[in-house]
Amino acid sequence: KLQGAATIEGVQPSATKTSVLVAYTSNLISSGLRETFASMANLKVADAFVSTAGGIEEDVIKCLGDTLVGDFALRGSDLRLQGLNRVGNLLIPNDNYINFEAFFVPVVKKLHQQQLESDWALGTSPSALIRLMGIALESPESDQHLQPSPLSEEELKEVRAKLVDGDEELVAGELTRLGLDKTRRQSLVCCCATNNIPMYCPALTDGSMGDMICFYSFNKKGFVCDPAADHQCLVDLSSAQDHHILVIALGAGLPRNHALHMTPPTGTYVTAEGRTITVRRTIVQIVTGLDIDGCNSGAQLKEDIAEGLLTSGDRVIRVHGDAALLFPLMVGGL
Repeated sequence: KLQGAATIEGVQPSATKTSVLVAYTSNLISSGLRETFASMANLKVADAFVSTAGGIEEDVIKCLGDTLVGDFALRGSDLRLQGLNRVGNLLIPNDNYINFEAFFVPVVKKLHQQQLESDWALGTSPSALIRLMGIALESPESDQHLQPSPLSEEELKEVRAKLVDGDEELVAGELTRLGLDKTRRQSLVCCCATNNIPMYCPALTDGSMGDMICFYSFNKKGFVCDPAADHQCLVDLSSAQDHHILVIALGAGLPRNHALHMTPPTGTYVTAEGRTITVRRTIVQIVTGLDIDGCNSGAQLKEDIAEGLLTSGDRVIRVHGDAALLFPLMVGGL
């Protein structure tokens, strides 16, 4: 994966594993990188993703209804009266969240039932919940919830050419099927489930999912979603053998901070089995944060080193700019 990026001085490439961890803020799902991330998952050039609750649920909500293009200057109070939610200049109708609740609550019920039947021996981590959401999106049963994506003129012509002698009902059915397949291919959550790529979200309750879990727990007591298991998975990401970790941090805040905090810095370590392993860490950051912000998670390198998130042995490439513009140029070189 990422050929050439895994070379570590003093370690033979064949003995070195490379793990690519992508940390992104939720606004990047809304602002145009969703399909880029999904392509990375389908191409298996990423081993894990870290995001906030919005970075998960906004991906799924886009599968369930249209997101409208508005304007940054629209009055928030007027939008609220019209049942529209703002994400920058994008507008999400309330109905999309109603559809999301109809999709999400059965996932929680299924996991809760598994916990009850196992007397809580089977735990649920945020990544397990997100994976089950992706599996649910893949299922034909989700067709009733999904919004078929519009097809290109070329795709439409191809269908009509194949079904030239077919009736209109058959053509319409095929167009719907292709539209649903396209919806699934554009979803990062769905693509990660298909390719068995974990998605970590330590702040799962900070969003619509948290509200629904809370409301569900009013009547159905005992559902547990424990982030500690995911915490350990990230720690174990590079603990088995000589390892190169590439952290791609897009934006600041929780995802970047968590990814840097939970991956070991460059150095030599002794495993629980007594073996000595070498870890090298490379961090590629695209941020817009300034020192004046007073925010450590978007700070400059000197503050990251002072906080212990980075060490002098880590290789760091920091780009100050807009990730929505710059990251597709980076991915295009893979």
